[in-house]
Amino acid sequence: MRGKELDTLIEHELQLMLLEGFDKSPISAKALHIRLK
Repeated sequence: MRGKELDTLIEHELQLMLLEGFDKSPISAKALHIRLK
């Protein structure tokens, strides 16, 4: 994955993390990387 497709996937995951709340899904580079695997 790369370019626009990767940007869209990252944006989607970050929006889900916001909806889940910080306690369940802390927003960090490490947490995002784990979710994208």
